[in-house]
Amino acid sequence: MKAFFVLCLCALFTDTFSFTISSEAESMLTCSKYHFEEKVLEKLIRMEHKMEIFSEKMKIWEDSISTKLSKFEKKMDSNDETTKKFRIQTNNKVDIFEEQMTNMSQSLTSKSQKLNEAEHTRNSEFKSMQTTFLQDQEKFNHSFKKIVANFQTISSETLRDLIVQQREGKLFVFPND
Repeated sequence: MKAFFVLCLCALFTDTFSFTISSEAESMLTCSKYHFEEKVLEKLIRMEHKMEIFSEKMKIWEDSISTKLSKFEKKMDSNDETTKKFRIQTNNKVDIFEEQMTNMSQSLTSKSQKLNEAEHTRNSEFKSMQTTFLQDQEKFNHSFKKIVANFQTISSETLRDLIVQQREGKLFVFPND
């Protein structure tokens, strides 16, 4: 979240000063020192206003995310309760079926063979799902590492560009008072 905020701040800063640098450089030669300072202050005020608006938007966004997250947590809690009830019902039914199975000893052999086949199928499907999950996890981790590397590359290039612009005198940096 902070990285996104810094990236947006850099983009806003670059956007604000990029289109006015050339016109300011030309107008600096023709205007007085006080006129130039007044223009710079006006631009700083405009930029500060944009930052306040951006900060308010970010706060609204964060609030909406926390609201959605709390709604999701409530839904998950209700799903957990439903699952617990279902487990209790299932356990009760399993107990009843166990009693019935003990009474049907003659058909136990054929049913146990079917059960073994179903269990074998379930185990093979479980292993397949587990393998797929591990592959997907590796793909996700690889993609995440690529995204982080790309973000670092872009950030460092942007930072290098800003440093080069500052050294060349194309970017004005005002000290904080």
